[in-house]
Amino acid sequence: MGKSILVFSLLLWTVSVQSQDILTTTISWNSTNTLDVTSNNSVSEATTFSNNQSINFNWKNSDGTIRKTYQIIEAIGKWSNVSNDGRMQYEVTDGRLSGTISIVKQGVNTKIKIAMEASPPETVELTITSIQIN
Repeated sequence: MGKSILVFSLLLWTVSVQSQDILTTTISWNSTNTLDVTSNNSVSEATTFSNNQSINFNWKNSDGTIRKTYQIIEAIGKWSNVSNDGRMQYEVTDGRLSGTISIVKQGVNTKIKIAMEASPPETVELTITSIQIN
């Protein structure tokens, strides 16, 4: 009986860890602060940044309207469990500009940095307060 429970628990843990792989799971990152890195202006606002596996990202306002969509060109790195510290970088386009999106979790701090090639560069950083695995 005890051995069966252990095997079942390990199976559930394995499924749970695999379901948090950033490349294969849809994840919503909830932000409470947006920093315009270029101007150093910070805005307290609730937004959601979600990935559709490795297809695109949608940045949504608190009312659910899409603020911006980024098509993923290439994913650089591997992060198999977003509950653990890790980092991913993506080459993206918004249909007009090319750029990068970096997602970094270190300890209790998670940040998403969006840097688009423009003149001057458009760079924002989102402070993530929670995530939702969809």
